[in-house]
Amino acid sequence: MNKREIKNGQNNKFLITILLLAGIRVFLFNAVFPIFNNVDEPAHLDMVHKYSRGHIPENGIENYDRRTLQFMLLYGSPEYLSDIRTKKNSPMPWDDPNVTQTQDFQNALNANLANINHETGSFPVYYICAGICWNIGKLLHLSDWNLIYLIRFLNVPVFIAMVWVAYLTGKTLFSNNNFLQKGLPIMTAFFPQDMFYSITNDAISPFLFSLSFLMLMLILFENRNLWFYFCTAIVISAALLNKISNITMLALLAPAILFKLHQSITQKQLKEDLPKLLILTGVSIIPLILWMTRNHIVLGDITGSAEKNSFLGWSAKPFGQIWNHPIFTVSGLAFFLGELTKTFWRGEFVWHLERIASKYFDLFYVASTGFFILAAFLALFKNKDKKSRTVLVVSLILVFASVSMLAILSTLYDYGDCWYPSQESPYFTSGRLIVTTLIPFLIIYLYGLEKVLKMFRIKFNPLIVVIALAVAITISEIILSFPAFASPYNWFHIG
Repeated sequence: MNKREIKNGQNNKFLITILLLAGIRVFLFNAVFPIFNNVDEPAHLDMVHKYSRGHIPENGIENYDRRTLQFMLLYGSPEYLSDIRTKKNSPMPWDDPNVTQTQDFQNALNANLANINHETGSFPVYYICAGICWNIGKLLHLSDWNLIYLIRFLNVPVFIAMVWVAYLTGKTLFSNNNFLQKGLPIMTAFFPQDMFYSITNDAISPFLFSLSFLMLMLILFENRNLWFYFCTAIVISAALLNKISNITMLALLAPAILFKLHQSITQKQLKEDLPKLLILTGVSIIPLILWMTRNHIVLGDITGSAEKNSFLGWSAKPFGQIWNHPIFTVSGLAFFLGELTKTFWRGEFVWHLERIASKYFDLFYVASTGFFILAAFLALFKNKDKKSRTVLVVSLILVFASVSMLAILSTLYDYGDCWYPSQESPYFTSGRLIVTTLIPFLIIYLYGLEKVLKMFRIKFNPLIVVIALAVAITISEIILSFPAFASPYNWFHIG
């Protein structure tokens, strides 16, 4: 066996190990957290249930489906948004097979029928996919709670696929950098963002975005056929139609098309490449345009969010008042970036009204992110490898565009009596909205870490630092989430 075969064998073992660990980790946390968390999970499940029946909303907001409300009353845990401590061996609602027929249950159900689902106007890709899986689960005669957790467990294969994309990204775009080749899938596999443990359209966005990123980079650096361009466009279209916040994909797509067009003209390959670029542009954008047109006709606005904004009490600010926002102050910008960085890393779950977070790890996330991004930016000027420099520049642009999107959105509205964002804290600081850029972010983060380690002339293998970081983050995540392991409302205890 030659050296190349040995190396390929080692890489395959590494990949299989990382994928298995990532899958086990995400399955475990999806199972131990009770359903209907505080990050809009009931609203997203309601949309999945409606799409599974072929119901595409024709209003910007709708009431919750009666069946969804029944699920919430039966299986919803009070442990997220109340201080109620469930006693061990206490009777649970589902213990009584006739509970749904009782007068108390019907009264509670009727009292909630007027509840509004503010996610009604959301883009459709996740709900279509999850709705199909819901129907498959029904064909398999799964119980209600297993059906709900089945949708949760869709996060497992999606997350594994994202780790695989991270591995391919490191292998193909940084072929001369073993640290990034190994470090990128490791950090992706153990990234502690809790949206991956929830029923939410956010959960598949990072995979779709990351795959789009990799495929567009390959188009820039390699000569790919028409079929590859078409497949890339399909993935991009799916990302754009999954969530409106994925519009930052255009910050990657537009420059990539223009750069490839310039490259084709320079190399006198325009006749060969132009049909490919037209396919890439059309298939990527036309479905989005069609859906937005449908929204305008049916819902009254292209994003489908006007009624939601009105329901939440948001109103557009006059242009002159936008500049009075505290984000334009040093302290306001620091607060926005700090809170956004924390939730980007660990998410937004609460338990008994307390954020599931460690102030020490939050401090580490903020400090290391700022320090390593700065180190990566400064090191760019000394990077003589055109390919890796291009990838790093594109990654920086994507992260900057995503953060800027939330900063701009923060300034556009008066939030009235809404609790988040609010008059007192008028910022979008939900990192899950931009975790789409997870792999571009980790490329910058790890590149900066590598440069810092070299600056301090670290003698041992720098991957040890990444592994130690992954282990520390995972241990912290388990400790912080440990109360959920004992919850009578989680997958291990229901049934």
